[in-house]
Amino acid sequence: MVLLMEKHDSGETWKNISEASGLPDGIWGISGIAVAYNDNQILYALIENEKGGLFRSNDGGKTWKKQNDHRSLRQRAWYYTRIYTDTKDDNIVYVLNVDYHKSVDAGVTFKDFETPHGDHHDLWINPDHPTTMIIGDDGGAQVTTDGGETWSTYHNQPTAQFYRITIDNHFPFRIYAAQQDNSTIRISHRSFGNAITEEDWEETAGGESAHIAVDPLT
Repeated sequence: MVLLMEKHDSGETWKNISEASGLPDGIWGISGIAVAYNDNQILYALIENEKGGLFRSNDGGKTWKKQNDHRSLRQRAWYYTRIYTDTKDDNIVYVLNVDYHKSVDAGVTFKDFETPHGDHHDLWINPDHPTTMIIGDDGGAQVTTDGGETWSTYHNQPTAQFYRITIDNHFPFRIYAAQQDNSTIRISHRSFGNAITEEDWEETAGGESAHIAVDPLT
């Protein structure tokens, strides 16, 4: 069941949009919802289902039309399924996945784009200047000021995706972490310079997303 809340002068109501006309029958998995920035009657739904895909409603969720069901938009739904609308043009839609995908025709067609790193999970769009965006992926975060044509490097700020951390008995102690899609690193918890920088990061045991066990005598 997917519930959508509506606010009225008399209060709030909820409706089950999974039973609305035009949406797939059967069991749903992960679903992503985006409300258009300038017209809250326009909704987009990215639905994991045997007959799923990207759907659009122009009447606040009463009826829906499938726009696109390409696998590149909905593969590994448990890991992605994120959709966003532009803050100036309600027909511009972004779907994040291994690549990120941009549509300028309300999701009917998409063009694939890449950032300096793959596996995209979050997107911030500047409300006043939507060509400025920040994207979060398995390599950290990058910034664009030209609508996604070019992106900053993820090497200019210490961002990474850690699942687990541990420390050792060294003095000063060191922090260990396995990076998603990158190396396992060791970082001194303090620097003898002005700040902790990438120079204080070094590779250690390999393997992403792993537990790290440190020898207590070293």
